[in-house]
Formats: sequence, structure tokens, C-alpha cells
Amino acid sequence: MSWESRQRLLVRTVNQAFNVVPVTWGSVEGEGLLRKNSMLEMNGEVEVIDAILHNIPTDLFGGLQHGDILTVKDDVYRVKYDPMVAGDGNYCTVPLSGPILNPPPEIPGQRITTVTGIPLVACPEVS
Repeated sequence: MSWESRQRLLVRTVNQAFNVVPVTWGSVEGEGLLRKNSMLEMNGEVEVIDAILHNIPTDLFGGLQHGDILTVKDDVYRVKYDPMVAGDGNYCTVPLSGPILNPPPEIPGQRITTVTGIPLVACPEVS
């Protein structure tokens, strides 16, 4: 068994022991460990975070960006900070804010980011 296979098996075992939750981002589905009312140390300061997702596969959720919407179990959350890669990079931690009571509707289309890093949202055409 390869090291990557062993690591995935270990993560799956830990997730099962701690009651993981399903995570959906658009058409991407996975699972992770949700911790609510957590603290996060960033730049020497401790910040209280509404929720943090641990053990999220980077290959599935590594493209998340600040402001993206996730469905975690039955609740909707907004990504507070870009995912933080953990260990050898196969898994990441995602800080969340929420749950959001009235999430915005999903608009199909591509994500567009300006040169200065500002994300733009495509709006449907008005007839």
C-alpha cells in the first residue's frame, strides 16, 4: 500500500471516528470534519471563527476562494479565508463564516477575477 493510500485511509478512519459531515461546493462533493466556534491563529493574532472544516481533500476543494458558498451538512456557509494546505498538501483546512440564513442563488457561469484580484460575478441577461 502506498503512502498516499495509507494517508487517505488514516484520514477516512479519523473522520469516521469524529462524525464527518458531507460538503458540497457546486457539483463537487466530499466530506470533512466540521468544528464550530473555533479559534485560528493568523499573523500572531488569535481570531474567533464561526466554523472550520478540517481534512478536506485539496484536489477537490483547493480551488475555493474567499467568499465562495459551501453547503456543509444541511447548512450554508461562506468561505472566510482561502484554504490552508495541511501536511504534505493532500488535505486542507477551510475557515468558514455562517451559517448563512438566506444564501444567494447560484448563478451558472465562470468565475472571473480582475488583475487586482477582485472576483466578479456573472449575472444573467435581462430581456
